[in-house]
Order: sequence, then C-alpha cells, then structure tokens
Amino acid sequence: ASLVGSEMCIRDSSRDAAMELPLSTPNADIVKAIEAAREKLLVSYSCFDVFTDPSGEKLPADRKSIAYTFLYRDPAKTLTAAEVDAAHQRVLKALADKVKGLSFR
Repeated sequence: ASLVGSEMCIRDSSRDAAMELPLSTPNADIVKAIEAAREKLLVSYSCFDVFTDPSGEKLPADRKSIAYTFLYRDPAKTLTAAEVDAAHQRVLKALADKVKGLSFR
C-alpha cells in the first residue's frame, strides 16, 4: 500500500459483511445475488463463518448469521479506498434487494 495525497491506494482490497437471514435460506440464494450485482471490481468472495443458535439466546432459532469476505481489484489501476467502498456498497445493495429477509449485522 502507498499513500497518494490523503487517500490510501491499494492493489487488492477485501471487505467483510455479516448477514442475518432466515435459517431456511440456501447459500445458493446469496451466491445468485452476488453474481447478479455484476460488480466488475469484485474478483472473488467466500463464506468464512456460519452461526446458528438452536437455543435462541444469541440469535433467533429460525435465523442464521453468515459472514463473507469480498476481494476487489482493478487490473488496470490501483483502487482507492473510496472506490472499493463504493463497489462493496453496490454488492451489499444487491444482497439486500435480492435475498428475502436478509439484514446486515
């Protein structure tokens, strides 16, 4: 990473998102929503955590929490943090719009 002006410039940048959604929602629905975003800067994504609580103490028993990491890159230039943040917001909006019952934690 290097500094240019007051913005950090980066080659690859990752962002995480934790989502709460109905327990019955298949992971394929999340993948479809991410793919539907058609975000050109998104080069990869993966699920790194799934949490359920059958007791309902930490999370309603009919809900689950899933966390994903997203990697962004532009092969032609170094992205600014603001550009990565904007791309990530577009992906999150697609998730919120397309996955029923999803909220961000």
